[in-house]
Amino acid sequence: MSEQGIHKALENFFSKSGKGEWEKTAVQEIREKSPLEKLSWRGKDKIIYLPYFDAEDVAPLHYLEGFRLPAADHPSEPRRWINLPAVIVADEVSSNNSALSHLSAGADGVLFRLENIQHVDFSRLLHQFPSTATVAFRIVENAHHLTEPLAASIGKNFLPENVHAALFWESIPKNTGIYPAFSQFRNFRSLGLVIPQTSPTEEISDALIRGILTLERFSTDISSREVARSICFSLSADASLLESAAKLKALRLLWFQVMHAYGHNDFKADDLLLHVWSPRASDGDFGPHENMLKATFTAIAAITGGCDMLTIECDNEPSLVVRQARNISAILREESFLNRVADPFAGAYAFDSIVNTMARKAWTIFQEKCEQS
Repeated sequence: MSEQGIHKALENFFSKSGKGEWEKTAVQEIREKSPLEKLSWRGKDKIIYLPYFDAEDVAPLHYLEGFRLPAADHPSEPRRWINLPAVIVADEVSSNNSALSHLSAGADGVLFRLENIQHVDFSRLLHQFPSTATVAFRIVENAHHLTEPLAASIGKNFLPENVHAALFWESIPKNTGIYPAFSQFRNFRSLGLVIPQTSPTEEISDALIRGILTLERFSTDISSREVARSICFSLSADASLLESAAKLKALRLLWFQVMHAYGHNDFKADDLLLHVWSPRASDGDFGPHENMLKATFTAIAAITGGCDMLTIECDNEPSLVVRQARNISAILREESFLNRVADPFAGAYAFDSIVNTMARKAWTIFQEKCEQS
């Protein structure tokens, strides 16, 4: 049967329905006169979302069609993300062993967290690190002294064209000498910005402000286009599936607007690299596996929202918990097949409405903060 014939058969079998039909059925089921109001839900930003959306709700939102997640350049995996377990660096040898263990067990790369260490021997930390793996670092603002030895070690151990790496700062870096140290590595995003966990629209507006401040600070000595290419964001996600996924899409489309406002008209929404981390869950009543279920929902939100890198945080012990956290990405890829669809939410009325509402509120907050500063 042709595709047109299938559609015709479905139309004959299933009667068309809309919001009016839904409301009638909902009134009968919940015995309330205003089901749209009764069943609506309020998000973390106090935005009210309806329980039912249809084509009329998204009729003015055709612009979102230009911000669909594109298929990755890989025939079997149109949706790709980097499984990036975190290793908290206390000493270089044990951290290197942990990283190599993650990679041998199926991780795509490693995020080294350097917040609690002042001096790092990167040759030991990156010993035998595969050139095909992605490496990322999370660092505090007062650790600029680590950037030159890091760049030297990467240049010694990797070919410049093979480097796939990122450097995430917990606050906006002040030393404009950071970028030149890594400029030889085309795929090293050295101006990654960690966005504190608050509410979705606050995080988006915070990311826009931090991104713009970084762009303007570093563009005094370096090409604005090169600086923009190196900026990326690291955000948290949680088990609120629609809100977390919508946050990522809203940030992409607003950062796209910012880049074009700065004259970077060749910048595409998917040029922005987004790293998403799932905060560790800890509940003594359900230990030691309390993180597994929550992190799975978080990972689904991050992947469907379009993350490029994903880190599931967990306790370092027992080893089974570490394995569970690392394998969530692998299971969602190999068994749930989330890698088989480029943009799972594309065209969904509810999701597009949430993205639009969230983006508009975040932009308003961003404008208000800009006026105050």
